[in-house]
Amino acid sequence: MTLRVVTAYRASTGLRLVLADAPTGASSLRIAGLTSLVSAARPVAGGVRLLLVAEGPAEALPGLRLLPETADGRCLPPLAFADPQSGPPPGAAFVGEAALGFALAFAAAERPALRPLLSPPPFGVLGGWLAALPALPGEALLAPDGSAGVWLPGAAAADLLALVPTAEGGLLPSRLHGPPPLVTGAGLLRIAFAPLRPLAPPPVGLVGAAAGRCGRLPARRSDAPAMAEAIGAIAARVASPAEASAFRSLALAERRERLASLAAGLAAVPEPGAPQVLLPAGLSDPFLRRLLVLAEPVLARRFVALLLAGPEAQEAGRWLRPRLSLPVGVARSLADAARQGGYARTALVPAGPQSLAAALAPAPERRPFPPALAGRALPALAALARAGGDEAAAVLHLAGEGAAPWAAP
Repeated sequence: MTLRVVTAYRASTGLRLVLADAPTGASSLRIAGLTSLVSAARPVAGGVRLLLVAEGPAEALPGLRLLPETADGRCLPPLAFADPQSGPPPGAAFVGEAALGFALAFAAAERPALRPLLSPPPFGVLGGWLAALPALPGEALLAPDGSAGVWLPGAAAADLLALVPTAEGGLLPSRLHGPPPLVTGAGLLRIAFAPLRPLAPPPVGLVGAAAGRCGRLPARRSDAPAMAEAIGAIAARVASPAEASAFRSLALAERRERLASLAAGLAAVPEPGAPQVLLPAGLSDPFLRRLLVLAEPVLARRFVALLLAGPEAQEAGRWLRPRLSLPVGVARSLADAARQGGYARTALVPAGPQSLAAALAPAPERRPFPPALAGRALPALAALARAGGDEAAAVLHLAGEGAAPWAAP
């Protein structure tokens, strides 16, 4: 009994990737002397196609022995091969291998050791596989906070992966977690969440395995309230009122818990003596800009700099810098300011037009500046602002000038 090796591949980190065809009865594959990271199988004509990813020292490369195993642990006769880089390019071998490609992507979402297989962009050895995936029937909505609403007609179970863009221009698979789906005779409905990574960009797509098929889920961008409303409308159409209400309540509770864990980070106290930086919101308001210029003598006694963050920051910075002696930092967003890294040990004081005017008013009406935010909490604030879809409103909330934009369902 023999195996036919389809692809063997050695990554620079010592990963070995093998696709091999074996007779019916084989259910997994291993390589003697190496550690198996992934093993998966799918039926093919006359047998089974096996996927293996293993790792081990470079000196183990010569004379590797592939050992197919049966479901009860018996080993079938091995196949030895001396050149692990022979065969077609790994990416080409995965085109059409929907189930095995999904198994590898699913494993890479959980195991950082497999991430080298996803380079170079867009998706490493799975780039061709991803491009060739068909569209799954159904619909999906993606919100900026990493939540996804998914409707899969006719499905009773589904595994889902979010595709998160990387700084290198590639994609990283990320498992979605959340409350149990709502399964009815019409299909499967789910609200799920990508892991909380405050400075990571939101997912840009979804792939899934459902009803024996793997494919892409066409996804539309949405804010969280609109997504909850759309998914709630589907639930009301396909389930009983009690089931729909329970499903929505569980999903909202999960989102509140996620956001509460981020909001807890805003309570971090700045280090004693930390340099204070003013974080103004409402930069598109000409009144705020003029107020900053008029108040500079007062501001200079307390603050070491201004931080302007948001889509209007560049233009506001060009207007303010010639008129202020205080340094003016500019960032395209709160997340961009956090990535710059220069504010982690500062105390950020949020202020909007009202709080700034009140802090600079004549003595009888003067009120203190809003409480300072520890600079190391800037990633959490950036994530909360993204969840609410409004960075200016997030800063204004901390300044006492409005509700938390992330509090909406």
